[in-house]
Amino acid sequence: LLGQDGDVVWLLIGNAPMALSAHDGQVVVDAAVIEQRNPALKGLLPSEAKYYSFDRGLVLMTADARRLVIRGDAFKATDYVPTPAPLPEPDRYANGRERTAPILPYGEVPARQVTLDGQWLGLYTAAEAAEASNDQYGDRLRYPHSVTNEGSKARRTFWRGKIGQVQSFEDKFLRLDALQPIAGAPVFLKGSFVKDPANGDPMLMQAPEGVLVWSITRIDQAGRLALTRLATDLNTMWKSELPLSEEGTGNVVSVWLLPGRLVAMGEEVSDVDGVTRSDQHLVSVDLASGQWQGWDMPGGRALYIQ
Repeated sequence: LLGQDGDVVWLLIGNAPMALSAHDGQVVVDAAVIEQRNPALKGLLPSEAKYYSFDRGLVLMTADARRLVIRGDAFKATDYVPTPAPLPEPDRYANGRERTAPILPYGEVPARQVTLDGQWLGLYTAAEAAEASNDQYGDRLRYPHSVTNEGSKARRTFWRGKIGQVQSFEDKFLRLDALQPIAGAPVFLKGSFVKDPANGDPMLMQAPEGVLVWSITRIDQAGRLALTRLATDLNTMWKSELPLSEEGTGNVVSVWLLPGRLVAMGEEVSDVDGVTRSDQHLVSVDLASGQWQGWDMPGGRALYIQ
């Protein structure tokens, strides 16, 4: 899946580009149509997926090394000029000096802080919580990724914290203070909040209010991703084990939001007669009930909740 341009969604099937209608999923454009609309490209479309990308349209490098983009309803190719990325305004101290943010760690950064029902809530191990509470200048609150990540064996539970203010010379900082574990709160193996795909922030549920939490069922290959919906009192509304293996650098789970549903695509790793295999699955979860439906993409068969 590359991206959406107006009324079409561009994707790659194997090494071939294709545009589908965003309304009904019908094929609008394929390689043959691209060549028909652009006779100068006949025989010059790349035969490998690595030469395609997306920037408000299909970006491609032709076989004779020209960089082009196809945008709009006419599907005409033009010279590609990258869209300038807006530079974020850096944080600054009161004296104007730039405040350097901690470097983002490699790989997926789990979401472990959220404001729920007007209160700050952390999802941490004891060691992670101890580091988060050591927040002299507010970096742990302002840059949540700076808190230690104990990884795949992390047993995380919920912590309440207060947000206080500290002043250093002319600068005032909000910081975390007085983190305390919540008695009786559930524990999640490699737990993290589900992120909103639009902005990367923890996704807050409505009607009723609450949060969604990713976790894994086991630390070994038999482990599967689980999705849990919690109310504001942290009581479990539902928990569903999905036919997806643990998310990692080699198995990234992509997530989309549809009205009332969360759609995830990733791989399920299994051992068949001593041979490890990975099958890509597409799963759609009903956010009200936790019931899911799935599709085994290489097997071409439906998957249903057990």
